[in-house]
Amino acid sequence: MTTYDTFQTEPSGSSSRPYISPYFIKYNPALVNELGSKNAVLLFEKMEYWFSKKKNEFYKFIEPCCHPCYREGDSWSEELGFSKLVFRNAFDKIGTRYISKTAFEKEADPFKGKLFASYRDRQSKKTVFVRNNALLHTFYDRLKGVALKATATL
Repeated sequence: MTTYDTFQTEPSGSSSRPYISPYFIKYNPALVNELGSKNAVLLFEKMEYWFSKKKNEFYKFIEPCCHPCYREGDSWSEELGFSKLVFRNAFDKIGTRYISKTAFEKEADPFKGKLFASYRDRQSKKTVFVRNNALLHTFYDRLKGVALKATATL
């Protein structure tokens, strides 16, 4: 079973929601200027969701595969509706990719100024995602400042 952001559904007959969905993908259009594309924003929001559950790092498959740890519906391509190429393009705007854990660990600055990094663990054959906590703290502080300025001019 796939885990998704869920929301309480309203009683049947309610007209405030046009349809009922078992999940939704959070999207903040104000982040497009910050992150570079709509797809990067969608990916960013889902990465933050998964990091809220897994903390410092987690693995996730890019697309369906035969790996014994893979569960149907739980790859990035299934969760976001992205092809492998679209996923990589979106990730490259917000993260740095490495071909191995060794390459990731050898880097003095593995994030290279980006919010996330990923590496392919060749032993487990999993793609591991890592969060740049320090930069994300600064990023969120900056976004709060932008939001406060925008509301002050209203």
